[in-house]
Amino acid sequence: MKELKGVKRLKSLNRTLKDTQLGGFPSGWGVTAFLMVSVVGGARSVAGSGLGHFRIFTSAARALWHGMDAYGTDFGTGVGLWFYSPACGMVVFGPLSLLPEPLGLALYLFISWVAFVWGANKLWKSFGATRVPDLFWLLVAVQMMTSLLAAKLEILMMGLMMWACAEVIRTARARLRAGSDETARLGWEPAAVLGALLNWKFQPLPTVGLLTIVWMLRPAEGEPRDLEAAAQGLIQEDEIARRFRFPVAVAFNCLLWFAAPILWFGLKPALAMLMHWKSTLQPFLEASYLNFDNIFAFLRAAFGISVTYEGAQKISIVVGLLMAIAVTMRLRFSRWDARWSVVDSAAMAMSLGAVYTVVLSPLSQNNAHVLLAPLFMCAMITWRRLDGDRLGQWIHGLSLGLLVVALDFAYSDLIPADLRTTLRGLAIKPAAVALFGVVETFLLFRAGRDDELV
Repeated sequence: MKELKGVKRLKSLNRTLKDTQLGGFPSGWGVTAFLMVSVVGGARSVAGSGLGHFRIFTSAARALWHGMDAYGTDFGTGVGLWFYSPACGMVVFGPLSLLPEPLGLALYLFISWVAFVWGANKLWKSFGATRVPDLFWLLVAVQMMTSLLAAKLEILMMGLMMWACAEVIRTARARLRAGSDETARLGWEPAAVLGALLNWKFQPLPTVGLLTIVWMLRPAEGEPRDLEAAAQGLIQEDEIARRFRFPVAVAFNCLLWFAAPILWFGLKPALAMLMHWKSTLQPFLEASYLNFDNIFAFLRAAFGISVTYEGAQKISIVVGLLMAIAVTMRLRFSRWDARWSVVDSAAMAMSLGAVYTVVLSPLSQNNAHVLLAPLFMCAMITWRRLDGDRLGQWIHGLSLGLLVVALDFAYSDLIPADLRTTLRGLAIKPAAVALFGVVETFLLFRAGRDDELV
């Protein structure tokens, strides 16, 4: 009976991932909502709301190209400081700084939006879907609008990261099939993109690290579940090299981006620029991390628990290790067919990476929650994995509903001003994300705990 139950659930998941109507919404509703709020957010951003941030980006780019200091100044905007890498400013915003400001901002937002849509489409297809479900677009719509209003670089970064992760997942799944051909080889492009993103900003590091665990320890057709068996000669040396090649390539490309300013400025000026970047960022983090939208701000506001910056770093390290253990266990002890354990574990890795970034980052901002896109993907997969488990689906639906309400309405003008001020002061959004992340992880383990197929 266990085997029959497992086969039934596996077939249900297979149908669901190919079904574009995940969530039961009529076709086109989610896409329409996403397009409408994107147009509104983009138009308002170009009209003025995003000009402040964009002016910092382009001013920093012009300063960097002329060998001037871009760190520790807001360029007269009063909005914030430039904290991205020198290479990010020169390569990403250098060309845009040559255009008239409204045109440059419009082009930047359009490219970022297209990259996000493209990346989401690729990632869903790597999970086995034929196209992006409408419910996903509906869930991410408000987060896209707020990110567009603030001209956040996270839109572009998330789009590129979803594409790169999709390539890793697609290759991992393809290599499970007997007789894999060249299409199952992981090219150099994903590592190059992820290395660049890690240089621009360290936000993708948790996701890249967790997905690397999936890549390294993934099950394969006729192979052991992990690399421990290499000592007994059960995995060929060339397979070990292929698995290590990806994280090494990511690190190498990241270092290349750090070294790029040397080619333009020379060794000493470039090193001085990088050191000044660090010297301005570190004191700002230590002084201001409780003023941002992270879990430590919530703990202080809600319970009077004030965590020092050093304590926050230690907590972040412990949470990161626990997330790594969870992903490893999901892979190692999965009783599903190997292809689906990769889907589940990869979805968990990306969603936990998103949770980590939003909840624990000292610079987490509520207008950058477009970073939660992988969490919404994982939530939809988990819902269907719980098919037949009414209690699990009830818990999942309630927690997802609370998350959506918190993200979309907690700081919104649609609620009374006093309540909005209170919720913003509590930093309620990262608390809601943290709660949902815990529930999601538990339910992913619950869904497959008794489904033995092999």
